[in-house]
This record gives sequence, C-alpha cells and structure tokens, in this order.
Amino acid sequence: IEEIAAEKAGIITNNAPVIICTGKRTADEVIRKKANEMGVTCFLEVEKEEITFHNFKEGCIDFSVQNQYDRYEHLKLSCAALYQMKNAAAAITAAGVLNVKKQAIREGMEHFQFPARMEQLKENIYVDGAHNEDAIRKFLESADLIIREKKPKKVHLLFAAASDKDYNAVIQLLLRGIVPDEIWLTEFASQRRTSAEKLEAVFQQEITNLGARECTLHCNKTVLESLTEIKKVLTEEDVLFSVGSLYLAGELKGIVTKSF
Repeated sequence: IEEIAAEKAGIITNNAPVIICTGKRTADEVIRKKANEMGVTCFLEVEKEEITFHNFKEGCIDFSVQNQYDRYEHLKLSCAALYQMKNAAAAITAAGVLNVKKQAIREGMEHFQFPARMEQLKENIYVDGAHNEDAIRKFLESADLIIREKKPKKVHLLFAAASDKDYNAVIQLLLRGIVPDEIWLTEFASQRRTSAEKLEAVFQQEITNLGARECTLHCNKTVLESLTEIKKVLTEEDVLFSVGSLYLAGELKGIVTKSF
C-alpha cells in the first residue's frame, strides 16, 4: 500500500491543493509526508463521517455531504456502488476548492459514470471488475443494496478470474456475502485466465466448507457461451452480477451492448 501511495503522490506539485480519501491510514501518511515536502498548504482529508447515505432508488444513490466549504443535501449519484460516495465526496471537496457552483456539482453527480465499477448494463445486469478481497467487500455491500431494493426471484453470478490472483480468497468472500441461485463460471480471452473447471472445484469446496445452501454451478469455456446460456433463463424478475476480473467486464460489456 505504501509503495502504491508513494507512486500516486508523485503528481503532487508545489502549492497545489491536495484532497485525499484513500481510507487507508498508511497511505494517508505517505501522501501527507509528500505534501509537506512539497510545501502544500491546502491539504484536505475526506472523512466517512462527512457523508450521509439516504437511500438507493431507481438506480441512483441519494446522499448528502458536509465538507469544509458547504453542505450538499440529497445529491443523486447515478450508480449502485456505495463506495463511490466517498470518491464523489472527494470530487465535491475539490470542486469547492475551485469555487465550482453547487448546481454544477449536483448536475455532475447525476451524470456520473465509472465503467466496470458496479455498472448497470441493463435493467437487471450489473458488472464490476472487482478481483481482490478489498474490492469484493465493496462489491458485496452494493450487491446487497441492489438485492434488497429489487427483491429478485433469482440471483445469478457470472465469475471468471486471472490465474495470478488470489481467487480462492475472493470466492470465500463471495459465498459469505451472497449465495446465488445460479453460478456461471467462464473464461475470458487471455492467457492469464483460470479454467472454469478449476473455479468450479473451488466453488464447490467452499460451498461445502461454509455449509452454504446448494446452488447450481455451470461451466463454459467462453464469455459468449455463458451469456448465451444465461440469456435462455434470465427473466425480468432476476438479477445478474458479473464480477472477478476486468477482463471479464470488458468482454461482457462488448457482448451485452451489441446483442443481449
């Protein structure tokens, strides 16, 4: 974390305002030290306590932000990712430093887009490129929000993983967070992919270890094959989450946008 933070801090220049919201104390300390070295006088940290979540409805997060400049009531963030509220709060604070008008900030929140981060591709299809434990925890928080709002008849999960990622830990977290009715395991078009059969074995073992309720596992060699099968059974009352890899997210978006 410290190494990554140091790389990020490389963009800090003399007397330019710095606004951070890493959520990691070790990262904050690295960035703060760099800011001090560069003589930065405007250093603002966005705290979780400054953000108030109100509700999630019709694909938008309703939230408020209180910072050093003003209070912004009932902003509408056009996504389902709860973790984006903190990123939005940092952007709002930066806008305050630059004297951006409140109405422009409000409109900016309503037009927010972040590809492959809890992105809603269709009314009942969400894609997130989460592929590590921290990102999966954030994904699960938002997935739970969507499930509670939509109350789907069935939850489908499309999953793929790179072979150099700790997909065992990711799968454990997924099954502790939600137990889908149908799990679709697939492979993206890269040499880094993990075979669907290997993923199936891990899922099956973790379902047994956790004593989770049984769910149906499907294996396909390509994302297109998986989506072709999913399309046959996914109803308007269901919801599909795709997670595990940005490679998967990219392929999925291309297919869904053109032909789903």
